[in-house]
Amino acid sequence: MKFKLLDHLPVNCQICYQPYLYNESKFLETNNDLTHYHFYWTDEEINKAYAHVVFSIHDEIGYSNYKLPFGGIETSADLNEEEVILFLTAVELELVKLGVQKIRIHQAPEAYQEQVIVSSALDALGYKVIQNRVFHAISVDERDLFSRMHRMEQRKINKCIQNGAEFKQIKRGKKKTFQWIERHRTLDYKPPSMNWVDLENTSERNPKAYLVFGVYMDGWLLAATVAVKVSDNILYHFMPASCTDFQHYRKFSPMVMLVNEMYKWCAENGIKVLDLGTSYVDMKLKDSLVNFKENIGGKSNEALSWMKVLS
Repeated sequence: MKFKLLDHLPVNCQICYQPYLYNESKFLETNNDLTHYHFYWTDEEINKAYAHVVFSIHDEIGYSNYKLPFGGIETSADLNEEEVILFLTAVELELVKLGVQKIRIHQAPEAYQEQVIVSSALDALGYKVIQNRVFHAISVDERDLFSRMHRMEQRKINKCIQNGAEFKQIKRGKKKTFQWIERHRTLDYKPPSMNWVDLENTSERNPKAYLVFGVYMDGWLLAATVAVKVSDNILYHFMPASCTDFQHYRKFSPMVMLVNEMYKWCAENGIKVLDLGTSYVDMKLKDSLVNFKENIGGKSNEALSWMKVLS
């Protein structure tokens, strides 16, 4: 293949890598006011793109991505290490022209896509790992999630069902649910990473990316989450919250039922990975969160962040 580095996708170009929401122009415009520089590794003869990375530049540092959990290099499984190295080398030359002196790349979790070739290419080019974050994710397949859960969590789901709990995808009244989530996370000393005003704005500009789910009992919303459709086959359990008002309902642990029903929704809608996110509090892994995610079927995986000083 004859590759060429482009700053835009040609008309009708076929994308051969898995694109993530966090690297899309429309989403990045809602995240920060910086200029975003896209780089595509394309074969013009057959009009296909095999790799992509986008950088936001701040204080002479190129970030992929800025103020986001990750961005990173998106590559086709058809590329070998040498071809990824050639792509990154070409990108570095362009970043130098833009005055970039240091590069920071936050790669996606391994559950999203195998990172062996990209990691090897980054290492060969002199990038150093500066952060190794632990994520938990559930692989969605023909098996049900209930059977993979700890018996304690199974009992919680059964108790919810026996007492009339209902799962719903919330399509109307998202604003009200955003406010509910913000309130209850704050009361539970888990302030959200986005306030409801910013979340509503981002959701309106990316309407297909943000989904809202909830569990109700006796007409009350007991657990809810904002989920992010990161790609066609990945759903991120982004902003979960449980009701803090009624102690009587806390014994049902409705969040467990919420995750189980979201898994079913994923299976019905072609989603292959349900991302449960990280379990850090004050930059340290919280054992209770890790145990909870593993009890409900989550498996740990890594996401590496890399840094390089350009000469």
